[in-house]
Amino acid sequence: MKAVGLAIALQVVAPVAYGQVAEPSSFKSTRPVSARHCPDDDAFSLERPDRDSGPTKVGVGVRINDIISLDDAQQSMQLDTYSVLRWRDPRLANSLRGEASVACPLPLDRMWVPHVQAINLRSQQELYEKITLVDAEGIVSVLRRRILEVGVPLDYREFPFDTQSLSISFSPVIFDENEIVFEALPGVTGGNDAFSLTGWDVSPPAIAITTKAYQRREGQESRISITMQARRKTGYWFYKLVIPLILIVLMSGSVFFLPPQSNRSQIAVAVTTMLTLIAYQFALASDLPRVSYLTRTDHLILGSSILVFGALIEATAVAVLLARRKEEWIALLSRIGRWVFGLAFLFILWFSLVR
Repeated sequence: MKAVGLAIALQVVAPVAYGQVAEPSSFKSTRPVSARHCPDDDAFSLERPDRDSGPTKVGVGVRINDIISLDDAQQSMQLDTYSVLRWRDPRLANSLRGEASVACPLPLDRMWVPHVQAINLRSQQELYEKITLVDAEGIVSVLRRRILEVGVPLDYREFPFDTQSLSISFSPVIFDENEIVFEALPGVTGGNDAFSLTGWDVSPPAIAITTKAYQRREGQESRISITMQARRKTGYWFYKLVIPLILIVLMSGSVFFLPPQSNRSQIAVAVTTMLTLIAYQFALASDLPRVSYLTRTDHLILGSSILVFGALIEATAVAVLLARRKEEWIALLSRIGRWVFGLAFLFILWFSLVR
């Protein structure tokens, strides 16, 4: 895995200005580590380099290797990522390195490092130790491969026909825009052509550099955001949710076609259908998002519940009228009920699935 991560970082990147350097080294090759190639101990400092020359430009590259999971209930996303931080520290320059960069084990706890973290981070796991590179001009690169779990606010109003915007944003932990300014590394940033995430079609990642004001203090911070559009595949939900609900409602509608003399069968069918629908809702509860507003799925389930309950009311009314020998009222109720039930069901299907 280290070799793969190192290979990504060694790609040729677009020119980015780091202080007085026109563009960074291409990192096409690395020299073997030796004492004369790595910085001396007295070269490291916790102070920001060139602090009197304006903000330090930090190149940021994030490659999404895979989207492991997207949890509807927890509204979270788990990603397998490579990341590269790149900046210039002239105190670490050494002409002996020539055109190549050197994989030096830099003491990150004893030198200035632009600590960058995902804003919506929930948890992370390092897959291997950080890789640090430095070239002749003092351009430092820090490579990491991590599993990130981030929170993603999802809008379920169109569920299960929804398209979600999946975004992960990175910002400096301490520094503001007067100290750090982000520059994207397009040669590193991006994603694979396909992800292992099931049930979704995901677009290629788009990158954006922005600044945002602090909420509790003055100043602004630089941010880099990576956004992907994810469209839910509806086949699974159509077969698991829509078709069973249609069958349950049609089963309850059969009470309108049973003869009045079979009133016990009418009530038995209506009660059984109601219990089946309740049990089915409990089975779906763990898979459906828990939100305060109604989704398309909620409209379908709620409408189906009303129709099933209406069939139970009709069966009860037929029993009462049958006991009073009101055969003409029973016939009229059955005719009207068939039309109302059928048209209402068509409207619910249109309102929930088509509009």
